[in-house]
Amino acid sequence: MQRLYKQSIALVLCLITGGGLVFLSGCSTQPEQPVAEEKVEYSTFSGLREYGTHNGYEVLTPEKLQSCMEMQASFEQQKNAIKDLQASIALQREQVIEQNQEIAQIKQEIDKEQTRSLVEKANYEQHNALLEQYNQKVTALQEKLVGYNNMLEKYNQMSLSYNAGVTSFNEECAIDKRIYPLDLKEISVRH
Repeated sequence: MQRLYKQSIALVLCLITGGGLVFLSGCSTQPEQPVAEEKVEYSTFSGLREYGTHNGYEVLTPEKLQSCMEMQASFEQQKNAIKDLQASIALQREQVIEQNQEIAQIKQEIDKEQTRSLVEKANYEQHNALLEQYNQKVTALQEKLVGYNNMLEKYNQMSLSYNAGVTSFNEECAIDKRIYPLDLKEISVRH
């Protein structure tokens, strides 16, 4: 009986202490604190992707990323066209310099001829031939300069357009932007 008595006392003590914990746990003297919501981070491999603005960066959607890649491809074409035009301008500049040097030589010959007497027929004809050659070279140079200036104007317009496009690209696709590597891979495979 003593054994039963000891077990009963142990059971009563257990219930009292356990019951006290149950009653005390529901009555707190501290104000209830709100629990911070945990942000769920998705792996790029899960297939779940969050687009939009996060932590000051914009995550590009696949459609926007594709548009950005198309813009980038057009920049390559524009850049190649600008380089080709630069090469043409450099060639044209060399030709203008050569023609200008030829004109300068003819002008020196004309100046020498003027010191001689133009009364003699041979001197007079040679002088007129040099003047004619000089005038033809000047006319050809003027035409070449018009073409050269047109090329420069076209180059300036193309450069301004290219620079404006690159600025737009940077604002829309590069500065403070992020992408998911799998989106990039999927779009690259499509093209």
